[in-house]
Amino acid sequence: MPSRTVLAVIDESTPTDSGGHVHYILTASLIVAEPSAMREHLTTLLDRQRPFHWSTDRGPVVRQKMIQFLLDHDVRSHVGVHFPTHVREQERARGRLLTEVVLPAILDAGATEFWIESRAHDQDSADKLVVRNWLRERRVRLSYAWYPKAEPLLWIADAVAGAVADQRLERGTRWFDQLHDADLLTVRQLR
Repeated sequence: MPSRTVLAVIDESTPTDSGGHVHYILTASLIVAEPSAMREHLTTLLDRQRPFHWSTDRGPVVRQKMIQFLLDHDVRSHVGVHFPTHVREQERARGRLLTEVVLPAILDAGATEFWIESRAHDQDSADKLVVRNWLRERRVRLSYAWYPKAEPLLWIADAVAGAVADQRLERGTRWFDQLHDADLLTVRQLR
C-alpha cells in the first residue's frame, strides 16, 4: 500500500499594529488530500486567474469562501507568532518560527513534504540555509520547495495567516473564530 502524502504549505503575514509593533506570523497548513484535486477545487471555487491574497481580497464573500474551503477540507494549521518584532529583526523572528514552531509541528503531524511561498532570492537563500541545517541536525528527510504566490495551494496558508493577523490586530475575529472553533488551528507565540 502506498504511503499517504501530507503536504504542508507555508506563508507569512507581517501586520503592524497602531503602536508600530510587527506581529510576525508564520503559518503551516496541512493538506492531506491529493494536491492537484485541492488546487483544482480551490481555483474553481474562487474563479480567478490572479492569486488570492488576504490583505487585498478584503470582501467578506471571497474570504468566507476561503474559510469554508478550509473547514470543508479539514485543513489543520499550525501558526507561530513572534511579537513584538522589531522591523530589523524580522528575518531572525522568521528563522525562530520556522525552527521552533512550524517545522516541528509539521513533522509531528506527519508531513512528507512542504512548500514555502517564495519571497526574494536572498530571503529564499536564508530560508533554505535555516531549513537545511534544521533537517540535518535532526537527521530528517523531508522534500521541500519554494513556489511563487501564483500557486493556489499557498493561498490556504495565506488565508490562515490573514485570519490570525486580523484577530491579533483586533480587526475582527470572525474568520479566526471559525477555524479555532472547528479545532483546525493551533497558535504559539514567541517573544
